[in-house]
Amino acid sequence: MNVLPKLYHGVIGGAHRNFQGPFFTRSSACSPGASSGPTSTPWPASPLSLAWLLERRSTGLGPVFGWRLQPHTGRSHQLRYDLARHECPIFGDMLYGATIPWPQGGIALRAVSLSLAEVPADRRLGLPERLELAGLPLP
Repeated sequence: MNVLPKLYHGVIGGAHRNFQGPFFTRSSACSPGASSGPTSTPWPASPLSLAWLLERRSTGLGPVFGWRLQPHTGRSHQLRYDLARHECPIFGDMLYGATIPWPQGGIALRAVSLSLAEVPADRRLGLPERLELAGLPLP
């Protein structure tokens, strides 16, 4: 099974650990409380998740941060776990420790870009090489 490269936009709030760039877990299948938990090493040669801080805003909920996120596995649970592990759970993500609900319901994580560049043109069903959506608005 091939994984198509995706970029996500996520919104977190509260304490901010001031990390940016690669962060990772050894296993993207880990969940909080798992017996064989992940280990982390700063700046590995091959990170499994990448994060870029896009925006910071002060709100009635406290500081809110918008992130561009890229899991190398293509799975959003890896991002959810990695952010929670850094004590920055995504708004509304109660499974991974969020205490603030996302005003629009659900969790504040959206796939905003999907690359089809590796898919042969005759199999793309007329779609372009890259599909893009707007990011989530900060509250």
